[in-house]
This record gives sequence, C-alpha cells and structure tokens, in this order.
Amino acid sequence: METFEEFVKRILTILFWLIIILPIIIFPILFLVVGFLGIDVIIVNEILTAAIDPLKAIKLAERYGLGFSSTFFKIAVFPGFTFAALVATLTILYERKLMA
Repeated sequence: METFEEFVKRILTILFWLIIILPIIIFPILFLVVGFLGIDVIIVNEILTAAIDPLKAIKLAERYGLGFSSTFFKIAVFPGFTFAALVATLTILYERKLMA
C-alpha cells in the first residue's frame, strides 16, 4: 500500500522530469517545424515570451484584436464570471441557511 507521502514524491518526481525533458524535446521540434513551414520566428518568439510575461501577453492580444475591448474577450470572460458569481452567491445563501 502506497502512502500519501510516497504518492506526492512520485508526482513531484514526474513533474520534475517533465519540466526537464519536455523543453529538450519540444523546442528543437518547434523551431524545426517553424523553419520548415516558413513561419516567422519572431512571431513564435513573441508568443513564447507572452506565455511567461503578462504585460507582453496583453500587448500581443491587443495587437491581434483580442484585447480587453474586443468582442471575443467579452463573450469569453463575462459569462464565466457571471456564472461563478451566481454559484458563489447561491453557495453563500445555502450555507447561511444551514447555519441558521
């Protein structure tokens, strides 16, 4: 029988090796495919950088028309936010009823 500590150690070991191995495999394949297909490397570099830096991600999204004022952003974000607020409100009201 495996304990919880052994389970966590195993998961962390797997994550560690994935973090080490995946970039070694993915980045060469990515740049070979980018070069082979003739995609501009600067765009790929901007996308990879935007995945790490939120300010660059916002600028990149606004440049492609997906910023905060775009229709896509409003359709994607606000229904989810409204649903989350509704669920939170119902949960709070239900818990208050249980405590009363």
